[in-house]
Amino acid sequence: YANDIFVHDRRAESTYSAAGRITDAGGAPMSGLAVCTQDNQCVMTDETGAYVFADLITGSYIFTPTSPLHAFSPTSWAVPLPPDGVGLDFTATLRHYAVSGRVVDYPTGRPIPGVALSAAGLTTQTGSDGTYSLSDLPAGEYTLTPDKTGWVFSPASRAVVGPPDVAGVEFVGREIATSPIKLVSYGNPSVSANGDSYLLAISFNSRYHLFYSRATNVMNGLAPGEDGVLIRYDSELGRRVGVGWRAAPEVGADKVVGVAEPGGDMSADGRYVVFVSGEAITPGDANGADDVFLYDVTIGSTTRLTRPDGAEFDHGAHSPRLSADGRYVLFLSSSTNVVTGATWSEDLYLYERATGAISRVTARQSAGGADAITSAVLSDDGRYVAFTSLATNFAPGVVADGLSHLYLYDRIGGGYTPIGRGDALAQATDITPDGQYVAVVFAGDMPDGGPTPPQVYVFIRATGVFALSSATPDGFPGNAPSGGGVLTDDSQAIAYWSEATDLRPGTPATAQKRLYVTEVDFGSETVRRLDVGLFGEDADGGLIGEPARLAFTGDG
Repeated sequence: YANDIFVHDRRAESTYSAAGRITDAGGAPMSGLAVCTQDNQCVMTDETGAYVFADLITGSYIFTPTSPLHAFSPTSWAVPLPPDGVGLDFTATLRHYAVSGRVVDYPTGRPIPGVALSAAGLTTQTGSDGTYSLSDLPAGEYTLTPDKTGWVFSPASRAVVGPPDVAGVEFVGREIATSPIKLVSYGNPSVSANGDSYLLAISFNSRYHLFYSRATNVMNGLAPGEDGVLIRYDSELGRRVGVGWRAAPEVGADKVVGVAEPGGDMSADGRYVVFVSGEAITPGDANGADDVFLYDVTIGSTTRLTRPDGAEFDHGAHSPRLSADGRYVLFLSSSTNVVTGATWSEDLYLYERATGAISRVTARQSAGGADAITSAVLSDDGRYVAFTSLATNFAPGVVADGLSHLYLYDRIGGGYTPIGRGDALAQATDITPDGQYVAVVFAGDMPDGGPTPPQVYVFIRATGVFALSSATPDGFPGNAPSGGGVLTDDSQAIAYWSEATDLRPGTPATAQKRLYVTEVDFGSETVRRLDVGLFGEDADGGLIGEPARLAFTGDG
């Protein structure tokens, strides 16, 4: 036997057709829908809802309409050919899907019951556990909006698309009566300020706010020139006090001290304020340079701190930070007559208010290295200082790579602990009172091994581990810059801003800064991240306070 080749000429065979229409439940034509055979031959319905298969050979066929958004009745037609298939009609109806999630309170994370969730004219409410489920949404894209009297929510709404069902759509709520965002730097009386203002500090109980302003209408009688003024605002009494008012005030601009920089700090109880001014506020001030002053709001006294042993700093000082208890003041100076011994282009100094003693914090371990200190933070009790410098001779083993390095200084124990490797944007933003946890910002190749936008970490001193705070749900760095980390005293939460859109599901794909609070147990490594809401496109990037009572400077 031999293999033979045969040719089947279909042109000699009879062919047949199959046709029908797809309409909705009201009989309106449905165009652009696919109808397919079991062997994946497909045609589309036209503007009248009609479809036609031509040139079908003898056989049995199953015709099935397909659409992710629709269900069909009947689901298919099984038809033998011949004869021609006619009247193979379908009725299309939109599929439905469900959206579910949870609504929790900021800052406690507790569930919020009784929140109405609405979309496409349908409404449901959260239960006692804060969860909800909105069913029977017709296929499509809708805006899901939470609502409860006396509350605001972040985000204000979320876009949802289905089917399939959408789960894990979460919102964070804040009760307006107990947790509002308040404007501190309004004009007088209660109008917009006519100049920029910058929030510098907030007291522990959130009653007092210290801010710098170039506006002339934030207090009566102000007419500052190039310098701005410092004001402490009492939110309980609605009263403002100008910081550094002269002992024998004159009228107008001479009544309040001009402040040289939008910087300063305040003790946790709101009584003491440190600031910088180039004016001769106290007797004997003749160095013609900016000096650091301490103002006691309770008794209205101003003391110049930068005057060791009765001699004036020859190059002044700036950037003061005050410990929470008001006992220690940290500041930067390039003066050469502060302490004996070698000095550098700029050093950090610590002033002890009880004794008037000034000690140098940045005493390098070897000669050389005139690299300036670029930033520093002080622990609540003044024991620990975290600072940034290009210098590598504070501790052995630090690589001279031309990058910024972070160090942790222990005033009592002595010595410097390097924090991580060099980085172009190394910066410490907060320290816990025990000095065991430091909030830091790193960019570039730190410490995750690849180039990333700036990220917020918590440095755990006992283990030397960096815990990434601005992380995605999978633990990777966010896809845009983050910064401004502030820690709770017990290190169990950190607040920060971020422009990343992948830290939580459903975040709008915009470059706006949002506030986040990450709660973490470093023992069990459990993490919960709350999206608090928009921080503002023009916010200056700084956060003040702690995660339960945040303050910041923004525009709008």
